Amino acid sequence: MYRFLLIFLLGAFSQFTFAQNGIVKDAESCMSSPYKYGGTSKSGFDCSGLVFTVFKQNGFSISRSSQAQFDQSKKVKLKKLKPGDLVFFGKSKKKISHVGIVLSNKKDGLFIIHSSSSKGVIKTDILSDPYWSKRIISGGRMG
Repeated sequence: MYRFLLIFLLGAFSQFTFAQNGIVKDAESCMSSPYKYGGTSKSGFDCSGLVFTVFKQNGFSISRSSQAQFDQSKKVKLKKLKPGDLVFFGKSKKKISHVGIVLSNKKDGLFIIHSSSSKGVIKTDILSDPYWSKRIISGGRMG
């Protein structure tokens, strides 16, 4: 019984880790794509379109808008975020306006990949960036 439970838990953990790695890898492959409102391909992404596309490529069925993605996610404290998790930005929990995918969360910063309307798909340390750090609402996890 205990052996089965251990095998089950290890299997569930490895599947989640595999999905996280795929999400990060697929997000990184979109780096330098331009910004395009409503975009969901490497010819142009908006922020939630990038998240939607990358998660879809990894077997997740998630909503298309950043607000709906926020509503669908399990909330996670920033210090507990892992690669493949999400960070949501906006004015309030009812007014989410931006989302990014966590690349790493270490002492040197909380790095995300996101589609910026001015720069396209980029990597940003959101804790040291004065614009993004003021707008963080919550972390989130899908699945």
